Amino acid sequence: MMKINVDAAISKNVGKATAAAIVRDEAGVFQGASVLVISGLLNPETMEAVACREGLALAADLGLRRFRMASDCLSVVKTIQRSGLGAYGHVVMEIKARAAAFECSEIMHESRTTNTDAHCLTRRFKVSKAMVVNDIVEATEIKQRSDASLSSESDA
Repeated sequence: MMKINVDAAISKNVGKATAAAIVRDEAGVFQGASVLVISGLLNPETMEAVACREGLALAADLGLRRFRMASDCLSVVKTIQRSGLGAYGHVVMEIKARAAAFECSEIMHESRTTNTDAHCLTRRFKVSKAMVVNDIVEATEIKQRSDASLSSESDA
């Protein structure tokens, strides 16, 4: 089953926030990534929910039918899994509607230590001005790191 890691970051100094999603297959091989930059939305939990929505959009773009999505924000994961809506209820309703379109989708909590790629993407893009160029560069760098780590594992 494919795995999607999502994360969000906020830069209050520049008034921008980012939401990132990255997909890997069962072997950990990079499949795709997406970064969304938003100006003016500075609520951390809302941005974490937006990151989950971005993960679902990426899953649809890649034609995934079955996947697990992991976020390091436990409160958002619990809100999505339960019937609560919170201050970002409109985003949660959209997440639930989008998730229903997939054959099998699971949203779960994971610690930040297992979510490093999505975390790094959000940090890199939160102040970026050249999104398209940087997105391609970052996706390439992540794929290269993934390929290198798989190669070193097979050599061991």
